[in-house]
Amino acid sequence: MAFTRLYASSHDITEVLRGKDLEGARQMIEKVGEDYNTVIAGIEKLLAQP
Repeated sequence: MAFTRLYASSHDITEVLRGKDLEGARQMIEKVGEDYNTVIAGIEKLLAQP
């Protein structure tokens, strides 16, 4: 699954936020959202299987 990508993007944005770089975080939020949605879609696909 895409948990590794979600981990990486959420880790990166966390580090940016720790540095109080709000503009940097704004630039990264779309990637985090995409990675999150990929994980959720994969889980939903697995749950839909009989």
